[in-house]
Amino acid sequence: MSRSIHHVRNVKCVCQFLTAFVILGQVVISAGPVRAQTPPPRVVLDTGGPAGQIRQLQFSSDSQRLYAAGLDKSVHVYEVGWNRGDNKPLELTRVPSMYWEQARGNRGSIYSLAVHARLPEMVVGGVGARQQTGDIAVFDLARGAVSGCLPSPLERTAEAEAKQIGTLGHRYSVMSLDYSPDGNQIISRDERGGMFLWQRGQGGGLSPTRLRPPNRQASRFAPLAVFTDDQNVVYSRQDPDGRVRLITRSLRTGNEATFTEDYHGRVAALTRDHRGVHWASADGLGNVYLSDLRDPANRHRVSAALPHITAIAMGGAKTFAVLSNEYIDGRAGKSIVELFDLESRQRLDALTVSTTENSLALAISPDGRYLAVSKEDPREIHLFPMAGDQNEPISRPLTGQPPITTGANVLSTNQVALSPDGTQLGFGRSEGLITSVLDLKHGEIRNDQPPRDDWTFPVIDPPGWQVIRIDRPTTQLRVIDPQGRNWLIRLDPAFQGTYSSHCFLFSPDRDEPVGIAVGTENVNSIFVYGFSGNVPASSDALAPSMVRWFRDHTGTITSLIPSIDGRTLFSGSHDQTIKMWRIAGLFSGAMDGEFEQASFWGCDFEIVNGDVVVRRVDPEGIAFARSLRDGDRITRIQGYDRRDLNTILDAQAGTASANEILRTLGQVSVLRQNLIYAESIGADGQTETKRFIIRPSWEPFLTAFANEFGQWAIWHPSGFFNASAAEGGGLFEWMILRGADQPPRMVEGGFLAKEFERPETIQKLISGVSIVDAVAGGPPVDGHLASVIDSTPDVTILLPEIGRTLSAETPNTITARIDFGSANPQAYDIRANIDAVRLPDPNIEQLPNNQILCTWNVSSSGRLNQIEVIAKERGGALASLYASDVAYRRGDTDPETPYQLHLLSLASENYSGPLANQRNGFGRLEFPIDDVDAIIKTLRDKQLAGLGRYKLGNVRELHDNEITTQSVADEIRNLNDQLRGTGGRQILIVYLSGHGTTIDGEYHYVTTTSRSAEEAELRRSSLPWSLLDKAGEPGTEVIYMIDTCHSGSVVDAKSSIRDPLQSGGVVIAAASGRESAKELAPLEHGCFTFSVLAALDGDADGVHQSRRGSAGEGQVSQGADGVVDLEELATFVRDFVGQLTAGEQKPTVSPLRLAETSRLELVRTAK
Repeated sequence: MSRSIHHVRNVKCVCQFLTAFVILGQVVISAGPVRAQTPPPRVVLDTGGPAGQIRQLQFSSDSQRLYAAGLDKSVHVYEVGWNRGDNKPLELTRVPSMYWEQARGNRGSIYSLAVHARLPEMVVGGVGARQQTGDIAVFDLARGAVSGCLPSPLERTAEAEAKQIGTLGHRYSVMSLDYSPDGNQIISRDERGGMFLWQRGQGGGLSPTRLRPPNRQASRFAPLAVFTDDQNVVYSRQDPDGRVRLITRSLRTGNEATFTEDYHGRVAALTRDHRGVHWASADGLGNVYLSDLRDPANRHRVSAALPHITAIAMGGAKTFAVLSNEYIDGRAGKSIVELFDLESRQRLDALTVSTTENSLALAISPDGRYLAVSKEDPREIHLFPMAGDQNEPISRPLTGQPPITTGANVLSTNQVALSPDGTQLGFGRSEGLITSVLDLKHGEIRNDQPPRDDWTFPVIDPPGWQVIRIDRPTTQLRVIDPQGRNWLIRLDPAFQGTYSSHCFLFSPDRDEPVGIAVGTENVNSIFVYGFSGNVPASSDALAPSMVRWFRDHTGTITSLIPSIDGRTLFSGSHDQTIKMWRIAGLFSGAMDGEFEQASFWGCDFEIVNGDVVVRRVDPEGIAFARSLRDGDRITRIQGYDRRDLNTILDAQAGTASANEILRTLGQVSVLRQNLIYAESIGADGQTETKRFIIRPSWEPFLTAFANEFGQWAIWHPSGFFNASAAEGGGLFEWMILRGADQPPRMVEGGFLAKEFERPETIQKLISGVSIVDAVAGGPPVDGHLASVIDSTPDVTILLPEIGRTLSAETPNTITARIDFGSANPQAYDIRANIDAVRLPDPNIEQLPNNQILCTWNVSSSGRLNQIEVIAKERGGALASLYASDVAYRRGDTDPETPYQLHLLSLASENYSGPLANQRNGFGRLEFPIDDVDAIIKTLRDKQLAGLGRYKLGNVRELHDNEITTQSVADEIRNLNDQLRGTGGRQILIVYLSGHGTTIDGEYHYVTTTSRSAEEAELRRSSLPWSLLDKAGEPGTEVIYMIDTCHSGSVVDAKSSIRDPLQSGGVVIAAASGRESAKELAPLEHGCFTFSVLAALDGDADGVHQSRRGSAGEGQVSQGADGVVDLEELATFVRDFVGQLTAGEQKPTVSPLRLAETSRLELVRTAK
C-alpha cells in the first residue's frame, strides 16, 4: 500500500480516532465551507415504563420518588405513596421520564446511577451517545433535566487536542457511580476497571483525577467502587494472578490495603447505607460481608439464598436486603430477594421475584419505608411498603402483602408471523399468542384480534438444511445445506453481539434459500449473509458473505420473517417494536465494476476525472440518510482496517490518490465507526464540505409500536407517520441532541401531525415505494424534520420545581417558558390546566430570542396534581402545530366531593334531504335524543336517590333544529356567565351525539339544519370546535363525551378526539379509527350510551385501568368499593362496547395519564 495512506497501530490509534471525532471542526481540507453533520433526530418511545433490562433502582433523598434505569436508555420516574393515609392502596405513579443523549444500537444505555444525599442532583453513567465512550451525565432533579456532564465539554476538547483521550474521563462504559457522604465527591468505574475521582470545586464544578487506568481487556463482571466515608473508598481489583480482591484506598494519602477475604472471582455488589454507618460487599459465591464504620474490625458474613448476588440495598437504620440469582450465564433460574435485620443479621423475609430471568436491581428508601426490586419475567418493578401509616414496621413485608407493581405498557413483538396472503403481520408473545395485527394494506395496527391458526411463521429449518449453534452464548453458527456443504458464521461479540434468532431468505423465483438473516443480542442488530462464494472459514466450512447490517433496535432481536415478495424483512424485538427493512435486490449480485461493499453503504463509489465520486445512492440506504448524494466527491476516509482492527487507515485527497482512497473505502471495517469528508456543490454553486461519522448499517424504513390501550404509531426516520386517533402521536418522541451537558429537546411526533401525519405515505412505503418517491411533490426529505421542529414551540414548566408541594390554602405560582424558535408567537394560543381544570389566561413576559415567560397563580386540586401547559397554533387539531409540557406536583388536599355537575348536550338524529344520502355518511340516526335523555334522567334519579356524588347544576339539552351556531353560542355564553365566580369544584360534561366531520383539519358537529353535504354548506351550518371549545370558564373541569358517527372516516375520528384533547379536557369518544359508532335496535340506545348507563348503574364498580402496568393485566380489580368513579366508567365503557359490537367499535379514553392522579367520584351503588 502507498505510503500516503496513514497507518496507526496499538492503543494510541483509538485516541487518534476519537480525537478526530471530538475536534473535527478544527480540520479543514478544502477551501469551501465545512459543515459538520447535525445528529439526526432520534426516536424515543413512551413505553409507560422500563422496556429494557432494569440495571438500577434508586430512591430520591426524600424517599418520595423512585428512579429506574437500564438498557432502554431513559430514567423512568415514579411518585411513591403520594396517597398514603387515604385508606386506599398505595400508589406508584409514573411521571415524566428524564433523558440524556441517545443514539442507535447500545449508545445511551445506562448501567449506573447515584443520587446526592442532600442536593437535588443525580449522576447517570453508561455508554456515550456520540463516541461510544463512557459517559456521565449530571441531572438537576429539581428540573428533571441534564445540567452537566463529566468531563465537561471544555475538558473533553482539551484532552482531545492533547491526544490524551481517557485522561480526563472514561473511554469505556461507566458501570459504577457513588457520591461521597458529604456529596462533594463522586467515584466512577468503567467496564475495564478505569477509576476516576470527581471533586467539587468552589464554583460547583466537578474536576477529575484518574485513580486507575483501564485494563487492556473488559472485565467479565462490572468493576465497582463506593465511598465508605468522605476520605476512603473501597473498590474491586483483578490482580495479575487472576484473583479478584477488595481494596480500600485513602483519598488523602493514596495508601491502599487489601481485605483478606477471597471474593471468588468477583466483587458482586458494593453498597453503603444512607446514614454512613454500615457498608456491605458480596463475593462470587453468595456471601455478604457487613462492615461497621464505627468498628472497622467488626465484619460479619451472611449467606444469601442463591450463589450469584446482583445487588445489596441498605435503607433506614434497621434492615438491609440482598438480591441473588441461581445463574448468571443466561440459563433460566430463580431470583430471590431477602430482607435481613441489620443488627442481628437474621433473615426477616424472602420472596422469589423471577423464575426464568436474572433480576439485577434493588433499593430501599432512605427513610426505610419502601423496598423496590426489579423483576424480569415479565419486566416489572415491585414496590413493597415496609412500614404502615404510623411508621410501624410491617412484620413480613415481602410475603405478607401483595406488591405494588408497575411496568411497561406495550404490546409484545417477541414473535412475528404473516397471514397466508401476506397482507397482515401478526405479532405477540409467542406462536400461540399472536393477538395483534399490523395491517400492511392500510398501515394500521389492531390489537385484541381473534385467534387464527393459519399464520405463517419464520422459516428457520428448511427441508434438508441444518443450523447448529456451536457455542453458548453463541458466536459461531454452522449452517449445513442439503448437499452437505458447511457454512460457518462467526460473530464478533463486541461489534455484532451474540446469536439470538434467524430466518432463511428466499429469492422470489427460487424455493431454495439464498441467504440467512441473523438477529443478535447485546448489539441488537441483524446481519444478512448470502450463500455464495468459496472463501474458507475453517478447514471444513465456507464463510458466507455478509451483505448487509441492519441496526436500530434497542433490545434483543427475537423474531425475523421476510415478506412474501422477498422485498422486506420484518423483525420483532424485546424493545417491543416491529421494524421493516429493505432487502430487495440484495442477492442479485454486484454489477461489474461496482464497489465491493456497496450493499452496506447503499451507494457506489467510482473514480471520475481523478476523484472518488459517489454514484447510485439508494434513497433507503444509510449513505442517503447521512447526506451523501450522487456526484459528491470523497476527500477523506478514516476507519479501522477490517483485517486488523488495531490499525486505523486514513486516506485524504492531496496526500493519497483516488485509487488509494477508493481502496481504503473498501478496506475499512463496516462494523466500526468511519470518518467521512465529502465535497458537494450547493444550490448557490459554492463548494461545501460535509463531514460525518458513519457505521454503514441501514436504518429501518418503518418502525411500528403499540400499547395495551389500543394506541399505536408507525413512522419513517424522516418524520412521516400514521397514528391512532387519540394518543398514538404521543407514543414516540423526536430527540434532538444539543450537547452532552444540555438536556436533549423532546418533541412528540403528534405535535408535528400537521406536516408529517401522512397515512398515504406510510402505505406507499409498505408497498415498496422509496421515501423520495413517496413524498414526491412535497418538501424535500433533507432537513425537513429538523426545520419543522425548529418552527414548533418548545414548552418547559419551570415552577414549581420537582419536590415542591402545592398548597390548597395559599396561591401557588406556575411558570412556563415557551421558546418559539423560528415560529411566530402571534399565531399561537397559550393555555394551561391542572387535572383538566382550566386556568385563566397567563401573565406573559417577553424574553429575548423569541421566548416568553408565562405565569399562573393556582391552588392545589388534589394529592398529586397534573399540570399541563399548551401552545397551540390557531386552527383545527389536524391543521396546526402543537406543543405541551406536563408536570406532576404533590398537593396537600383531596379533590372536593360533592361537587357541582353541569351538562351541555347536543343531540341530532333527524338528518334528512340531500344531507342524509347514505353515500355522504350523514344518514338518519335512531337514538341520539333518547341517549341524551336517558343520561340526564339517570343523573337526576341518582341525585334524588342520594346516590350521586354531585349536585346537578345547569343542565341544557338541544335537539335537532334547535342546534344552530347562534343557539349554541348563546347557551355557552349563559353557561359561562353562571360558572364565572362560582366557588367550589365545578364539573362540566359536554355531550355530543349525532354526526361529525372534518373541515380544514378541524372537527365540526353536523347539525340537521344543513341542507346538503357540500363543504360550503357544512362550513356554514355545522358547529366548529373553536365554538364548542368555549364551553367552560377557568376553574372548570371539562369532560367531553363524543358520540358522533363518522362513518368509518379515520380523519373525522382523529379530529373528533384531538380537537377536544388539545382543549385540555378529558375525552371519552364512542369510536376511533375506521369503525363508526353503532346503534343496536334491541338496546334502544347506541352501544356507547347503553354502556354509560350500565356503568352508572353500578356495573363499573371495581373495574380500573391497569394502574400497575403489568403485562397481561388489561384490568386490575381493586375490589368494588360502592362508588363508580370516572376512571371505572371509562374503562368499563371501553371494554363493554367492544363486547357488544364484537370488537367492531372501540371507544377511546384520553388522556390516559389523568386516570393516574385524578379520581372523580360519580355515583354510589348503594346508600
